[in-house]
Amino acid sequence: MRKLILGTILAVAAALSAPAIADTSLDSPTTDYWLTHHRTSHRFVPPSVSSPPRAPIGTAGWRSGAKSNLADLASLRGNPVDIEHVHVLAPSFDKIATNLGATGWAARQFSGKPAGYGALLSIALLPSDNAQDFAGCNAGTYDGKWQTIARNVQANFANWRFTAVEPGWEPNLGSGSHPWGWDTYAESQAWKACWSRVAGILRTYAPGAKVMLSFSKNFAGNVAMINDVIPADHSLFYGIGLLYYDNQRGCPGRGGTYSPDRQAVWDCWATTNIAEGPRGIVAWYNFAQSLGKPLGVSEWGLWDQAAITTAQADDPVYIKNMAAFLRGRATTIVYDTYQNNNVTTSEGHELAPYTGFPQARAEYAADF
Repeated sequence: MRKLILGTILAVAAALSAPAIADTSLDSPTTDYWLTHHRTSHRFVPPSVSSPPRAPIGTAGWRSGAKSNLADLASLRGNPVDIEHVHVLAPSFDKIATNLGATGWAARQFSGKPAGYGALLSIALLPSDNAQDFAGCNAGTYDGKWQTIARNVQANFANWRFTAVEPGWEPNLGSGSHPWGWDTYAESQAWKACWSRVAGILRTYAPGAKVMLSFSKNFAGNVAMINDVIPADHSLFYGIGLLYYDNQRGCPGRGGTYSPDRQAVWDCWATTNIAEGPRGIVAWYNFAQSLGKPLGVSEWGLWDQAAITTAQADDPVYIKNMAAFLRGRATTIVYDTYQNNNVTTSEGHELAPYTGFPQARAEYAADF
């Protein structure tokens, strides 16, 4: 049975009533489309909170797991992981389908795992060979490709275990990060139509999978607001997915300056809404609830950035608050998957088996 956390739950829950904090960095003049056509009359309005459906239950009350080194993380925390996150990327749709096929590497990754062991599949909405071809997507050019992908998801994953699918995660980071990212307002609307088309195919051909609509936490300065990119048909997605790393060095207005008061940094961001949409994790949770949807935290973790020292990135307060946030909302959280790897020397997250974050590692062991 997972260890309970006291105290911090009340502190984070109390933050629900805190006022939104304006992001004054958005006030600089610009000619971008969204500021010209939307900003003065269409500002994101924080939602009222309704009651979403109950999320699937794992051993923590929600499904809790990671990407990479899962056995080591389970050993560290003394509790099993019950969901694994994999990213399915490839240059072509055919290669993506192969990777999800019966003998593909993604299916083999889950071979022999118990039925209760869930899969979170982040699948490229558009592969690099078809980068930003929203027009082709919306014309139905890739429908057959996606039908094959969806059938493989159902046959090799959803028929055997809890499966969540993120088609085209964090598109709000732009095309420089992902082939399906948007850079203009018009592209954001074409992306929405493409995503909706693909979600409909997944729901038809992989009916056992939960389709998640996933974003990076930060829409600041984006050409679209969150409400601009939510499909009108909410039945297309099961829940909202969120990527929420510990990469805020300071509070709003001072985000580029590292503050050693990590609880203050957590508190000042947690409930924050900005002009474009939710920004803090509580704000995102409230937004998901306003749609009648649970929240899944697809990626989260420490972030050893080049701009700070590894000692500064060792943030047990963030770990403690994430645990409290999740546990305090267990029945409306679909999953959390910690990003337990080091992508580069300036993008480190790993807690086990090796880590440069001894304090955060100890906190994770205690809280999870």
